Formats: sequence, structure tokens, C-alpha cells
Amino acid sequence: MLSTIVLPIEYTVAWPTKIANTLATDITSRKKLLEENKKLKEEHLLLQSQLQRLNLLQEENTQLRGLLRAAPKTGNYKILAAQQLETTIDPFIQEVVLDTGANQSLFVGQPILDAQGVLGQLIQINPLTSRALLITDTRSAIPVQNTRTGERAILVGSGLNNTLYLKHILETTNIQAGDKLVCSGLGGYFPAGYPVGIVKEIKKERGEDFALVVVEPTANLNHHQVLLIWPEQIKK
Repeated sequence: MLSTIVLPIEYTVAWPTKIANTLATDITSRKKLLEENKKLKEEHLLLQSQLQRLNLLQEENTQLRGLLRAAPKTGNYKILAAQQLETTIDPFIQEVVLDTGANQSLFVGQPILDAQGVLGQLIQINPLTSRALLITDTRSAIPVQNTRTGERAILVGSGLNNTLYLKHILETTNIQAGDKLVCSGLGGYFPAGYPVGIVKEIKKERGEDFALVVVEPTANLNHHQVLLIWPEQIKK
């Protein structure tokens, strides 16, 4: 009889303690789960960041391999890969800043390329950086040759993104959309035969003797990796 009376009393007395222990265990477990969840989220973000960096490195390596494959195979050229640090694109100034300069013996007029074509040439050399004029800038002029006909001309920048012009072309000139223009090699700076652009449109005004030829650059002006070359005849 006594045990029958005592057991409920003991249970009643112990019940708050058990509840407290259970709550404490639940709180501890929840806190642990929250900490683990936070840690997993941090690890996930870190892995995502590392994956993005890996993808960027793979893209840069792909660009570099393309640059090296596209580098001139004839003549004695010194070659250097560089990174674009800053780009200025507007109707008046189309330039890029590179992460190398006088420390690599660069020189004004030196051409910069990507795997698809000519990007421009250097116009300013600083101790550790350099500034290049893009071929789309209105100050740019490159001697080119039509691969289909062999005719030569001067390709100039339009001030517009991804647009170049052949100006003062005689209306009777044998040129058509799709013609490929490459460096003619005149002047010695740009490597002869390297791609520059593709003819997109020939604008002829009635009664005019000359036509305006619209050309699209083959180079990707948004590339971050570029190639600097030292042609043999003007190598510094």
C-alpha cells in the first residue's frame, strides 16, 4: 500500500526534472542542428566560391591556349600574355589598361591580339601597366588586305562597338559582304595575315564615286586575356 502511494508522489516530484532535462536536450539538439546548418551553409558558399574560381581559371586557360595556338608561327616573335585591368568604351575613347608595362619592355605601337584577331595597339607605357587603343577607336588605322582579291586598304575605327570602316573605297572596287580582311604587314607592327575583320555591308550613295564599307572585328573586344607580340623587324 505504501509503495502504491509513494510511486505517484515520486513520479510527480521527478516529472518537472524530466521535463526540464528533455527541454534542455531538445534545446541543445536544436542549437547543435542550427550550428551544423550554419556550418554547412558556409561550406556550401565556400565550395561555390571555389567552383566559380575554378570555372574562371578554366576559362582563362582556354583563352590562353587559344591565344598561343593563334600566335604567329612564322618569323621570330617574342610573345607575352597579359590581363585587361580596365576598359573604356564610349564614342570618343575606346581603350584598355593592361597589367604589364615597362617592366616587360613594351613599346608604343606594339600590337595586342586575341585568338580571333587584332584588338589594337599600345599607346602609353607605364612602369607596371600599359594603355592600348582598341581598333574600334576613331584614332585607330590598320593596313589590311582582302584575302579574296588581294587588294589593300586602311581599316579605321568607327567609334562604335564592334564596327570598323573602310572609307573612300571606289565604287568599282571588287569587294563584297563576307570578305575577310587581314593585316597586310605594311608598317611592320601588325603580323601579316593575322585576322582583323569581316565585311558586313557596302554602303553606296547614288552619284558618289566612293563607298563606305562596314566591317565587323574578328577579335572579341570583351576578352580579358590578350596577347602581346614583338615582331622581328621592330623587336625591342
